[in-house]
Amino acid sequence: MLFNPDSSQFEDTLLGILKNSPALSQSLFGDSAQTSQNVTQLMEPVLSAHQRCQTAEYFIQAVSLNRDVFLVTNLSADSHLYATPPASSWLIGRGSTCAITVAEPSVSRRHAVIGHHFQDGFFMMDLGSRNGTRADKVALAAGNRQHLKDGTLIQIGDLMVEFFAAQHQGDAVTGDLGESEGRTEANSA
Repeated sequence: MLFNPDSSQFEDTLLGILKNSPALSQSLFGDSAQTSQNVTQLMEPVLSAHQRCQTAEYFIQAVSLNRDVFLVTNLSADSHLYATPPASSWLIGRGSTCAITVAEPSVSRRHAVIGHHFQDGFFMMDLGSRNGTRADKVALAAGNRQHLKDGTLIQIGDLMVEFFAAQHQGDAVTGDLGESEGRTEANSA
C-alpha cells in the first residue's frame, strides 16, 4: 500500500484532490449516509494506484460510486493527482477542453475517449487520432469501442498508461480484478 489510510500524507493528498474537485466532493459527501471511513475506503485504491503500476509511470484510476463515476489520474503536467468531475465519458487529448489534458506531442488534441455504461462497464474509443490508441497492445480502430478491464495497458500515441477500476458496492470497494488477465474483447474471442 502506497499510503497508510491513517497517515497525515493520505489525509493531505485526499484533501488536495477533494479541494480541487468540488463535484467529486459533492459526490462523496452529498449522500449523508457516507462517513469519513467510507470515503477513506473508497479513495484508498485511488491513492494507491501508482503502486499498482507495473509497466507505465502513468495511470487512470476509474471509480464507480453508485450512480457517480469519475476518473483520477497522474497525467497532469505536474504529475499531481487530478480527479475529473463525475460523468459517463471523458475526452483525452492535448486540447484545453479535454477532461484529461495530456501535454505529449504524440497525443492528438482530441485523441480518445474513455466511457462508462452502467451495465457494460468501462470502454475506450479512438477518435481518429494521428498516432493511434492501443489497449493491451491491440490497435483500436477509430470509432470502435474496446472494453477496459482493471489492469489494461493503454497506449495513447507514444504515452503508456495503466487503467485501473474500483467499484463501490454498498460498504465494499472492489476492483475488476477477476478480469485482469491482460486480454481485451478483440483478442479473447
